[in-house]
Amino acid sequence: MSDIPHEILPLGAELQLQVAPEIYALWEVRWRFVDPAFAHKQQWRSAEHLSWAEAEDVIAAVTEIYQADMEAQRAF
Repeated sequence: MSDIPHEILPLGAELQLQVAPEIYALWEVRWRFVDPAFAHKQQWRSAEHLSWAEAEDVIAAVTEIYQADMEAQRAF
């Protein structure tokens, strides 16, 4: 889980110091990467209730999307 792109973690240093980086990244996944309609309807479980296996899956998926997006931006 240490391969989370640093850029996914925003500058909220105070919060980052209080929680594990993986959980903080999952909160960011919840609010930045999940469809707002789902977040609004609260169909996305709160990040702190994900199991570690689910957390790893989410982080891996977001990391893959993020890396593909960065590669696409570099192409322009």
